[in-house]
Amino acid sequence: MINNLLSEIPKSQDCKLLSGILRTLIGTPCLKIELGYADELTAHFGSPKTYRHPNLAEESRGSSILGSRASYWEFSVGNPPLLVSLDQLESDSSIEVERHAQQFNGATVIDAVTENMPVAGHSELGRSLLIRFSNGATLSLVPTDDPDNTDLPDWELFTPLGMHLMCGPGQSWSYLSSETNTHPSPAVPLTA
Repeated sequence: MINNLLSEIPKSQDCKLLSGILRTLIGTPCLKIELGYADELTAHFGSPKTYRHPNLAEESRGSSILGSRASYWEFSVGNPPLLVSLDQLESDSSIEVERHAQQFNGATVIDAVTENMPVAGHSELGRSLLIRFSNGATLSLVPTDDPDNTDLPDWELFTPLGMHLMCGPGQSWSYLSSETNTHPSPAVPLTA
């Protein structure tokens, strides 16, 4: 278990440490889920924060931000459940996907778990992420085979403590200060 959530971990495969970091999401509300560049899904959690960049002055972000990066994403919302996935973007517009994602707004994270998962086209396993919410909704990120993005993490989490969790590719992950991050996410402007 991590005693100090400000301690950097350059590279690890320790599932217990990773679970400890992810547990910091439990009890936080989802502010919004949106689609970004290349249909990357971004989820904002916690307290709303304003961007420092003048072009984003009217926008807000979460104190924690999860990005799907090089992962397939899907979510389930409503009763009866409606499954919305990256695959649907070919038939549905991003506006329609974001409309369904509004059902996450205000729901609290009740669980965040990761597990080893086969990645098509690779002999190495990756780490999936499943987040469950108080309203019964779920959000799932599953690593995919993308030979053009071998340097990208499968998914990532920016924390309110100024830390950046990068999971994958493969089973390894790192937890570093977002100030020293060498692979910034397009979902989170550096001036945020």
